[in-house]
Amino acid sequence: MIPRLEVVAASVVVAVFLIGCASPDAPSGATTDAETASPRVETARRVVDADVEASPEAEERRPNVLLVTIDTQRADSFGIYGNPGGHTPNIDRLAENATVFERATAPMGTTFPSHASLLTGLYPKRHGVRYNGDVLEDDIETLTEILRAEGWDTMALVSYGSMVSRGGLGQGFVRTSHEQTGKHSIAASPGRVTTMARGLLKRKRPFPFFMWVHYFQPHSPYELTPYAEEEMKGYDGSLREGATVKQFYALARKDWREPDRDALRALYDGQTREADRTVGEILEALETAGHAERTIVIVTADHGQLLGEHDDVGHGFRLWEPVLHVPLVIYDPRAPKGQRVRSRVGLVDVAPTVLDLVGLPVPDGLDGRSLLPALRGEALAERPYYSEVRVVGRKKKKVNRGRDESALAVFLDDHKLVLQDGEAKFFDLSSDPMELSPRAEPSDDAHAAELAALATAYRDQADRRGGQVEPTDLAPHVREELRALGYIQ
Repeated sequence: MIPRLEVVAASVVVAVFLIGCASPDAPSGATTDAETASPRVETARRVVDADVEASPEAEERRPNVLLVTIDTQRADSFGIYGNPGGHTPNIDRLAENATVFERATAPMGTTFPSHASLLTGLYPKRHGVRYNGDVLEDDIETLTEILRAEGWDTMALVSYGSMVSRGGLGQGFVRTSHEQTGKHSIAASPGRVTTMARGLLKRKRPFPFFMWVHYFQPHSPYELTPYAEEEMKGYDGSLREGATVKQFYALARKDWREPDRDALRALYDGQTREADRTVGEILEALETAGHAERTIVIVTADHGQLLGEHDDVGHGFRLWEPVLHVPLVIYDPRAPKGQRVRSRVGLVDVAPTVLDLVGLPVPDGLDGRSLLPALRGEALAERPYYSEVRVVGRKKKKVNRGRDESALAVFLDDHKLVLQDGEAKFFDLSSDPMELSPRAEPSDDAHAAELAALATAYRDQADRRGGQVEPTDLAPHVREELRALGYIQ
């Protein structure tokens, strides 16, 4: 069972899949039963909503799935990934009885694309969502739609409401925190998301559920939490009251002072503590409702955040490890406890893993693979993973370094190739985890040839264009939303 968590400012327990911070308290409508356009999903909904009781035998074979994603959450913020600050006691405690994947890679440093990869098992190049203005098209089958068609009750409770209201990521979800209108949607606070999730978890239901909970913090802006205030005593710089999105990104254009770096990290860690607290409340509700022993819990993030490394901040078009290395914790009550997996994995593996764990076939043609063997204690073969970028809303210039839309990172074990701004840089992450010593050529020619061939093959794949929306075609309020979050200028 999920271990009982200690009270930290409130009773906290954690379920994960992506980590995110919610914007300030903003009203969000009551949970809705938004319809989807898929006939397959609608048929399944009638089955699930029918007044029937599933047999105990059937229920035993069909576990619940709780996917919690924390937005902009770096792996190195968690104690289980070596952070000594005690910021994530609830997630760390969950991990003691779960499987921790030490090297999980995000396919992109942007919210919509990475979440779309989580829910489809496809890279952004193939599902077509390349920034937060794009839309996942209806013909792309999601994990949610598959589960819904097989009888799972599906719920999406997200802080960044536009993911389900206009981004197409609500496909297959019957109960959502925001109506699927195709329009911009106001954000929901962490408290609102938690309240909705706890209310739904209390309900008695004869069928298993799939619940996606998303928290927006620790995405900027950064509020001055009690933790940060204590850590920043004596600091009198520009971040002493917190940081708006504009103030945050302005740091990339300044000469860095060490006190500013420390203050920014304190603000970020304070938000991480708030995310851990809210996740803890969800896990406590899961156990109180009696679901813990039959629920798979996945904890992860869509991407991370630069906090002064390489004298830069943010995520988006960056391919550095603080942006791409994300936490991934999978708790399955049937699996061995306390496992750690060092083989590289990716967010594209989540959807096929969930299907495999609940006993459903994994569709052919996915970019991701099932991680079920690792949960059984078996070794995973090394395979390549890819991360890409798309830059939008910036004026084109002859020289615009760091804004290369064709930039690509290829990972194979601890070896990484970054193609950006006309340059190839090789990193050995085992000896250079901070990426301080890029090489124009790797020390091992075999890795150079293999990584170059993988990069060429990936780039040669056709891009899916159907769901892409140019910034000039967005409604004014959507452009303002993306500008407020720092995604366009």
